[in-house]
Amino acid sequence: MSRDGAERLIRDLTGLELHVTGTDGWDRAMVTRGGVRLKEVEPKTLESRLVKRLYFAGEVLDLDGPCGGYNLTWAMSSGVLAGKSAAERVTDGR
Repeated sequence: MSRDGAERLIRDLTGLELHVTGTDGWDRAMVTRGGVRLKEVEPKTLESRLVKRLYFAGEVLDLDGPCGGYNLTWAMSSGVLAGKSAAERVTDGR
């Protein structure tokens, strides 16, 4: 992709407006799906394999499970892992 094409794509995506027209309410609320593909992330640190020093956590990753607290557990534990990994990188000077 050319530089101009990449800049145009970035402008188009960041300028895209989406409007919510309604929901089914909290009684039918579920987890989101999709996100950053797991094979693009280092599992021991949650650092991007494509962009160094970029870490992911929670539902931004393409991972989901049954409802009932599992997603909250994943969100919190992955946040801790990503945060600790990023902090270690900073203190190691990498």
